[in-house]
Amino acid sequence: VPSLETGRLLADNLKKVVMFLLPAGSWSEFWPIMFNMWLGVPLSLSAFLATILCVLNDVSISLALVMEKPETEILSRPPSNRKDDHLLNWRLLFHAYMLLGSLECFTAFLCFCYYWIDNGIPFYSLLFTYEYFGINPPTAHSPQKILEMINVSQSIYYCSLCVFQVFNYFATRTRYASILQHNPFWGKNRN
Repeated sequence: VPSLETGRLLADNLKKVVMFLLPAGSWSEFWPIMFNMWLGVPLSLSAFLATILCVLNDVSISLALVMEKPETEILSRPPSNRKDDHLLNWRLLFHAYMLLGSLECFTAFLCFCYYWIDNGIPFYSLLFTYEYFGINPPTAHSPQKILEMINVSQSIYYCSLCVFQVFNYFATRTRYASILQHNPFWGKNRN
């Protein structure tokens, strides 16, 4: 019986880790490159910050997800069907990419764009500029200031992804119980 419980707990926790890692670890790093290639928008996440996001942020929180305790009575569920029950399925991928990933990515991109608009560079000046950003159409800022603003805007995108990943952690740490039933801060399910 303990081996069955451990196996089911391991399968549940691996699904939680996958659900946690996919939105920011791939989806929110994929779209900045696509926006840069297709729309000519300045890159909203640098390669360095993408590496830091994957190596430090996502790994440290996913280690906490691996160590989660069972949410409900694991042995009361029916056994999994080997043909139908896989680690990755369409429902999990849809939830990770279309729901969580799109929410994280596009909200972070909104923060990225808001920074530029707040500093006097309209959104249409970001589009289709490619390597001529800040030159054509011209801005009131020097090239050095534009480079500094690119670094700050990339940091804003990164920080907003980090904040959303913390909320993603709380959303994905329970698959069957609510956060009130599986409280992360006190009680027997504290992690």
